[in-house]
Amino acid sequence: MVLWVKGVTFNVTTIDTKRWTERVQKLCPGGQLPFLLYGTEVHIDTNEMEEFPEAVLCPPRYPKLAALNPESNTAGLDIFAKFSAYIKNSNSALNDNLEKGLLEALQVLDNYLTSPLPEEVDETSAEDEGISQRKFLNGNELTLADCYLLPKLHTVQVVLLLCRPGWSSAVARSRLAATATSWVQVILLPQPPEQLG
Repeated sequence: MVLWVKGVTFNVTTIDTKRWTERVQKLCPGGQLPFLLYGTEVHIDTNEMEEFPEAVLCPPRYPKLAALNPESNTAGLDIFAKFSAYIKNSNSALNDNLEKGLLEALQVLDNYLTSPLPEEVDETSAEDEGISQRKFLNGNELTLADCYLLPKLHTVQVVLLLCRPGWSSAVARSRLAATATSWVQVILLPQPPEQLG
Protein backbone atom coordinates (compact mmCIF):
# COMPACT_ATOMS: atom_id res chain seq x y z
CA MET A 1 0.00 0.00 0.00
CA VAL A 2 2.86 2.38 0.83
CA LEU A 3 4.41 1.84 -2.61
CA TRP A 4 1.07 2.48 -4.30
CA VAL A 5 0.47 5.71 -2.35
CA LYS A 6 4.00 6.90 -3.18
CA GLY A 7 3.29 6.32 -6.88
CA VAL A 8 6.05 3.74 -7.29
CA THR A 9 5.89 1.27 -10.16
CA PHE A 10 6.28 -2.19 -8.65
CA ASN A 11 5.50 -5.83 -9.34
CA VAL A 12 3.86 -8.29 -7.00
CA THR A 13 4.90 -11.86 -7.69
CA THR A 14 3.04 -14.77 -6.18
CA ILE A 15 5.16 -17.71 -5.12
CA ASP A 16 4.04 -21.31 -4.99
CA THR A 17 5.27 -22.36 -1.55
CA LYS A 18 5.09 -26.02 -2.53
CA ARG A 19 7.54 -25.55 -5.41
CA TRP A 20 10.39 -23.23 -4.51
CA THR A 21 12.41 -22.11 -7.52
CA GLU A 22 16.18 -21.91 -7.27
CA ARG A 23 16.04 -18.11 -7.49
CA VAL A 24 13.54 -17.83 -4.63
CA GLN A 25 15.65 -20.18 -2.50
CA LYS A 26 18.66 -17.90 -3.06
CA LEU A 27 16.69 -14.75 -2.27
CA CYS A 28 15.15 -16.01 0.96
CA PRO A 29 16.98 -19.13 2.11
CA GLY A 30 14.85 -19.39 5.24
CA GLY A 31 11.71 -19.38 3.14
CA GLN A 32 10.25 -16.36 4.92
CA LEU A 33 7.46 -14.71 2.94
CA PRO A 34 6.74 -12.02 2.01
CA PHE A 35 9.99 -10.36 1.06
CA LEU A 36 10.85 -7.11 -0.69
CA LEU A 37 13.34 -7.14 -3.55
CA TYR A 38 14.77 -3.74 -4.52
CA GLY A 39 17.45 -4.10 -7.16
CA THR A 40 19.70 -6.69 -5.56
CA GLU A 41 18.68 -5.85 -1.98
CA VAL A 42 16.40 -8.36 -0.27
CA HIS A 43 14.38 -7.30 2.77
CA ILE A 44 12.67 -10.04 4.77
CA ASP A 45 12.06 -8.30 8.10
CA THR A 46 8.50 -6.92 8.24
CA ASN A 47 9.50 -3.73 10.07
CA GLU A 48 12.35 -3.17 7.63
CA MET A 49 9.96 -3.62 4.70
CA GLU A 50 7.65 -1.00 6.20
CA GLU A 51 10.43 1.54 6.82
CA PHE A 52 12.41 0.97 3.62
CA PRO A 53 10.14 2.81 1.14
CA GLU A 54 10.00 5.96 3.27
CA ALA A 55 13.77 5.96 3.78
CA VAL A 56 14.81 5.24 0.19
CA LEU A 57 11.91 6.43 -1.98
CA CYS A 58 11.88 10.02 -0.78
CA PRO A 59 11.39 13.58 -2.11
CA PRO A 60 11.71 15.15 -4.55
CA ARG A 61 10.81 12.16 -6.74
CA TYR A 62 8.43 10.49 -4.27
CA PRO A 63 6.24 12.12 -1.61
CA LYS A 64 7.05 11.92 2.07
CA LEU A 65 4.30 9.97 3.84
CA ALA A 66 5.26 10.51 7.47
CA ALA A 67 2.45 12.03 9.53
CA LEU A 68 3.10 15.56 10.80
CA ASN A 69 1.06 15.01 13.97
CA PRO A 70 2.62 12.35 16.22
CA GLU A 71 -0.83 11.42 17.56
CA SER A 72 -1.79 10.20 14.09
CA ASN A 73 0.85 7.47 14.34
CA THR A 74 -0.64 6.04 17.52
CA ALA A 75 -4.35 6.49 16.76
CA GLY A 76 -6.01 3.09 16.71
CA LEU A 77 -2.85 1.35 17.86
CA ASP A 78 -4.60 -1.09 20.20
CA ILE A 79 -7.61 -1.92 18.00
CA PHE A 80 -6.10 -5.01 16.42
CA ALA A 81 -4.98 -6.45 19.77
CA LYS A 82 -8.47 -5.93 21.23
CA PHE A 83 -10.02 -7.41 18.08
CA SER A 84 -7.74 -10.47 18.21
CA ALA A 85 -8.63 -11.11 21.84
CA TYR A 86 -12.33 -10.77 21.03
CA ILE A 87 -12.41 -12.90 17.90
CA LYS A 88 -10.19 -15.69 19.30
CA ASN A 89 -12.10 -15.92 22.56
CA SER A 90 -13.75 -19.30 23.12
CA ASN A 91 -15.15 -18.48 26.57
CA SER A 92 -18.61 -16.98 26.03
CA ALA A 93 -18.58 -15.53 29.55
CA LEU A 94 -15.79 -13.14 28.47
CA ASN A 95 -17.41 -12.12 25.18
CA ASP A 96 -19.23 -9.04 26.46
CA ASN A 97 -16.15 -7.58 28.16
CA LEU A 98 -13.92 -8.28 25.16
CA GLU A 99 -16.47 -6.75 22.79
CA LYS A 100 -16.72 -3.72 25.07
CA GLY A 101 -12.93 -3.34 24.98
CA LEU A 102 -12.95 -3.48 21.18
CA LEU A 103 -15.79 -0.96 20.96
CA GLU A 104 -13.95 1.39 23.33
CA ALA A 105 -10.78 1.18 21.22
CA LEU A 106 -12.80 1.93 18.08
CA GLN A 107 -14.51 4.83 19.85
CA VAL A 108 -11.13 6.31 20.80
CA LEU A 109 -10.13 6.18 17.13
CA ASP A 110 -13.44 7.70 16.06
CA ASN A 111 -12.98 10.49 18.62
CA TYR A 112 -9.51 11.20 17.23
CA LEU A 113 -10.84 11.30 13.66
CA THR A 114 -13.64 13.72 14.54
CA SER A 115 -11.46 16.01 16.68
CA PRO A 116 -9.84 18.83 14.69
CA LEU A 117 -6.09 18.69 14.19
CA PRO A 118 -4.12 21.76 15.36
CA GLU A 119 -3.97 23.13 11.80
CA GLU A 120 -7.78 22.91 11.55
CA VAL A 121 -8.32 25.11 14.61
CA ASP A 122 -8.68 28.86 14.09
CA GLU A 123 -6.96 30.42 17.11
CA THR A 124 -8.64 33.79 16.49
CA SER A 125 -12.18 32.40 16.38
CA ALA A 126 -14.37 32.35 19.47
CA GLU A 127 -16.47 29.55 17.99
CA ASP A 128 -16.22 25.92 19.01
CA GLU A 129 -13.82 23.98 16.78
CA GLY A 130 -16.56 21.56 15.71
CA ILE A 131 -15.96 18.31 13.89
CA SER A 132 -12.86 17.71 11.81
CA GLN A 133 -13.41 17.73 8.06
CA ARG A 134 -10.29 15.73 7.23
CA LYS A 135 -10.50 12.49 5.26
CA PHE A 136 -7.67 10.58 6.93
CA LEU A 137 -5.76 10.35 10.22
CA ASN A 138 -3.41 13.26 9.52
CA GLY A 139 -5.34 15.37 7.02
CA ASN A 140 -6.68 14.95 3.51
CA GLU A 141 -3.79 12.89 2.17
CA LEU A 142 -2.90 9.30 3.04
CA THR A 143 0.13 8.94 5.30
CA LEU A 144 2.10 5.98 6.66
CA ALA A 145 -0.22 5.96 9.66
CA ASP A 146 -3.19 5.32 7.35
CA CYS A 147 -1.25 2.71 5.39
CA TYR A 148 -0.59 0.77 8.59
CA LEU A 149 -4.06 1.15 10.09
CA LEU A 150 -6.40 0.73 7.10
CA PRO A 151 -5.53 -2.92 6.32
CA LYS A 152 -6.03 -3.81 9.97
CA LEU A 153 -9.39 -2.06 10.07
CA HIS A 154 -10.40 -3.83 6.88
CA THR A 155 -9.50 -7.18 8.45
CA VAL A 156 -11.51 -6.28 11.56
CA GLN A 157 -14.49 -5.27 9.42
CA VAL A 158 -14.49 -8.38 7.22
CA VAL A 159 -13.93 -10.88 10.03
CA LEU A 160 -16.56 -9.32 12.29
CA LEU A 161 -19.13 -9.25 9.51
CA LEU A 162 -18.44 -12.90 8.68
CA CYS A 163 -17.87 -14.39 12.13
CA ARG A 164 -19.98 -12.43 14.60
CA PRO A 165 -23.75 -12.46 14.02
CA GLY A 166 -24.40 -9.11 15.75
CA TRP A 167 -22.18 -7.20 13.34
CA SER A 168 -24.47 -7.12 10.30
CA SER A 169 -23.46 -6.23 6.75
CA ALA A 170 -26.60 -4.08 6.56
CA VAL A 171 -24.89 -1.75 9.03
CA ALA A 172 -21.88 -1.60 6.73
CA ARG A 173 -23.96 -0.82 3.64
CA SER A 174 -26.08 1.78 5.40
CA ARG A 175 -23.19 3.68 7.03
CA LEU A 176 -20.36 3.46 4.52
CA ALA A 177 -19.68 6.91 3.04
CA ALA A 178 -16.67 8.89 1.89
CA THR A 179 -15.45 10.21 5.24
CA ALA A 180 -12.76 8.82 7.46
CA THR A 181 -15.11 8.40 10.39
CA SER A 182 -17.54 6.39 8.29
CA TRP A 183 -15.29 3.37 8.01
CA VAL A 184 -14.86 3.42 11.76
CA GLN A 185 -18.62 3.71 12.26
CA VAL A 186 -19.17 0.70 10.01
CA ILE A 187 -17.29 -1.41 12.53
CA LEU A 188 -18.20 0.52 15.64
CA LEU A 189 -21.96 0.27 15.56
CA PRO A 190 -23.40 -3.26 15.77
CA GLN A 191 -27.03 -2.04 15.94
CA PRO A 192 -29.57 -2.35 13.13
CA PRO A 193 -29.41 0.55 10.62
CA GLU A 194 -32.68 2.13 11.80
CA GLN A 195 -31.14 2.68 15.24
CA LEU A 196 -28.13 4.52 13.85
CA GLY A 197 -29.91 7.79 13.25
